[in-house]
Amino acid sequence: MCIYDAASRGLFCGEALGRPQSSVVAPVAGFDPDAALKTIEKLGRLGAQIALYSHGGVDREPARLIASVRSNMLAYREIILTSWNGWRVPR
Repeated sequence: MCIYDAASRGLFCGEALGRPQSSVVAPVAGFDPDAALKTIEKLGRLGAQIALYSHGGVDREPARLIASVRSNMLAYREIILTSWNGWRVPR
């Protein structure tokens, strides 16, 4: 869950944009990279001036952070889809 405060232009980003000092979003069970990319795109359109993390820390360059997270997510999606297409359910 993310919250945007229009008055401060602060984005409380939860873990949607990784963790402080990291633009790596850790995939969890049921992870949907396309849904994650949609969320990242929506967050980018807010024009936040600061990103605040749930577990402490801030990023004062959210546009750079969001671009980096998006790039990493596209790479994750490629890895996941490449792996998935080569995987077969054992019988």
